[in-house]
Amino acid sequence: MRRYTLFTGLPRELDRWADSLRDCASFSADGLLDDVLLVTWSGALDESPDAQALVERHGVIVTEIRDVDDPGDGNLWRQMRCMQVGLDLMEPDDVVVKTRTDLYIDADLLRHRIEAASASDVTSPVQGVRAFTQRIWVPWFEITKPFYLADECMVGLARDLQAITHEDHRYDDESIDPGVGRAHIRRFIHPFRDIDPRVDAVLTFGSDDRLVKDDRFEVLADRLQDEMYLDVLGLYYAIVQTHFRIGAEPATDRIDFREWSDAKTSIDPGEFDANFAPSCSWRPDYGHVYCYDERWLDRLYAGEVTSSVVADAVRSSMQAAMTMPALEGTSIG
Repeated sequence: MRRYTLFTGLPRELDRWADSLRDCASFSADGLLDDVLLVTWSGALDESPDAQALVERHGVIVTEIRDVDDPGDGNLWRQMRCMQVGLDLMEPDDVVVKTRTDLYIDADLLRHRIEAASASDVTSPVQGVRAFTQRIWVPWFEITKPFYLADECMVGLARDLQAITHEDHRYDDESIDPGVGRAHIRRFIHPFRDIDPRVDAVLTFGSDDRLVKDDRFEVLADRLQDEMYLDVLGLYYAIVQTHFRIGAEPATDRIDFREWSDAKTSIDPGEFDANFAPSCSWRPDYGHVYCYDERWLDRLYAGEVTSSVVADAVRSSMQAAMTMPALEGTSIG
């Protein structure tokens, strides 16, 4: 097993990248990291002498590829192609930190995540199936919209990251529209589509959730009375709890990237219904509600959040998905 940091995309925010590369050098000196890779577009380094200097100073292994003809919604296909090219350079059991040059992860947090991925952090079955070998770490997940998880950085085994790296254009069908966050959802739903027919509902009902609209939370309140929505939400939470690690153990300002990356606006770990409200959104007029601490799902599963009809229905769906006996042939990725 080898351990890599894989940067993808164009070299941007070079001060952040320089900080990341210094941490990588420290990890390498401690025997925690083997190589640093950059997969970027042909000619990108020629246009940035400062980035080229960082590559040479830190011994970054560069792979240049031709830009894709269709970048896709949210640059999805560009992201997938870069990631695929990088993963193809690795063995299935190699540990990978997938990140980008314009993002910085606190060194202590990243060290902890690499060490955890290098140990045994196996998944538990959901609906009787394991889609990954080990859990994948991501910084956050959106609590109202199934399969809307962070994709800006992640840590996991190469074989598991391969499962969420695809160029499947079935998702371009006009009948499939998960709405806001579709690039994230296409990535993370992919290895789970065969475990349960309810998963496919996410690809259609998401377009009506009114994210980034004035009536976002009124519509969400109605959805929390919909049995099907609560059932799918419980399945989603079961998948997150069994196949992912979430957050920064917990802390704020440990990821420097976007406004929502600071984790300063979060949910109440002892509540359920109260978290589906503008006060828990990083920007209420947009309406996203991010969870940066996986312990909320632990408490929900154990019945340690404030009880309600909604919370109990979601917990019941979650528990049903996680207690189904494991099936033979544990991987569907």
